[in-house]
Amino acid sequence: MQIQATIVARCLPDIVNKISEKLNANVALLQSMPKNLSSIAEAVTGFMQIMGSAKDSLRKILLRGEFDEYPDEKGMHCTARLAEMLDRYFDKLQKCPESNFAKDFLLDELEVLEETKGIGLPNFVPRVAFLTCLQRKIGRISSTPVEFVSNVWEYIGGVVLKVLMQYSELYPQLLNTTRRAAQSLMAKVKERAIGHVVEIVQMEKCTNFTCNPEYMAEWNKLMEKQVVFLQHIDDPSEPSKFVLEGIGEVDVEKLRERRHLVQQAFDLRMRMVAYWKTVLRRLVDSVALHLLFTVQGLVNKELEDEVVRQVVGPQGGGQQRMLEETPEVAAKREKLMRSISLLKESREVVAQIIDRVSMADMEKHQPAQGVKGGGGSNHGQGLHGGHGEASACSRSQGRWWLKSWTGSPRRTWRTRLFGSMFSFSYAVLLCVWSCVFVCGDVCLHFRMLLIFILCLPSSMK
Repeated sequence: MQIQATIVARCLPDIVNKISEKLNANVALLQSMPKNLSSIAEAVTGFMQIMGSAKDSLRKILLRGEFDEYPDEKGMHCTARLAEMLDRYFDKLQKCPESNFAKDFLLDELEVLEETKGIGLPNFVPRVAFLTCLQRKIGRISSTPVEFVSNVWEYIGGVVLKVLMQYSELYPQLLNTTRRAAQSLMAKVKERAIGHVVEIVQMEKCTNFTCNPEYMAEWNKLMEKQVVFLQHIDDPSEPSKFVLEGIGEVDVEKLRERRHLVQQAFDLRMRMVAYWKTVLRRLVDSVALHLLFTVQGLVNKELEDEVVRQVVGPQGGGQQRMLEETPEVAAKREKLMRSISLLKESREVVAQIIDRVSMADMEKHQPAQGVKGGGGSNHGQGLHGGHGEASACSRSQGRWWLKSWTGSPRRTWRTRLFGSMFSFSYAVLLCVWSCVFVCGDVCLHFRMLLIFILCLPSSMK
């Protein structure tokens, strides 16, 4: 019986540690659940805290370029991703067919000059001819800025929605309304941004203007090659290929057939080459500036206004919904509270058993200390007398556990039978108890603990 008692004493601290771990985990889970609100004031306060936290996170992600909240999610490093998207947009404009001025050299200009000619001096390039060529080229690339803006706001919308859902998950009853508000706002912002880009493209079509002095410098540099180019065309013995600085290798075979318009067409093409660089820069710079301005307004004002209007406004009813817990959350909260209560009771019961076992060990060792002290004081007694008294004490010490568990110091057949039955029952209970605890059923675990305590003799209780 002493061996079984020792096993019990060794197992109990581990059981207490496991109960404490489970208890701490359940308490942490309960604290992470949404607070049970009881008034409209608490609901409004909780909602404003959600919006404040979401706005701070979006400012760091979209405006300041900080990503400490999402260090391993590159998709949430928004300033870097937006810069990459803008670079790809600019490269696409630079590499589009309309930026290749060596292809079909002067053919479009000759066609436009044929259709815009009129009665007048022959050495003047009509302004309408330049505008016609410009509108054709811009019209062919007009879908690129719109596509870029659409992709950018799709990406920003996903980031905003993810952040809002993360901070709103404490209130599941608001998730759907918050998601609809965010999606509605992002759709409006995206439509507004696309409309602005369309206006920029239309402005580039309607007129040709720039105050950038690089335009005149570039045009003058290109026109320096006009004389050599015309001489190459006039000489039939020259090859059909000609290399122009700043343009590349061009084909001049078809130009010799319409030599009378080549000079005006060359002037028109060089003006277009110099001005096209300004057009592309404006299409990139204007879109980028409007994007940053819109993102700043979205984060600082529009997002909060739209979500508050749809969630907390008269039609949203979000305040009342925040006071009403969903059945799933309420059931989970009740289950956790019941589990925490049972775990606390279990820990207290096991702690009491440990204390009683410790006290029993102390009482067991007290007679041995008395014998040792007595032997020291009666040193003059005979050797056999002292040895007999020590043996009696040892027998008394060995019978202490037996007496405490059976109530009788004599080991009768009933004592042996009871000891064997109790040892077997104790082992079975411990095995079942351990399995139940591992499975995590706290209620059943606590019932097994009570059965184990009831099986203990009165001296151990």
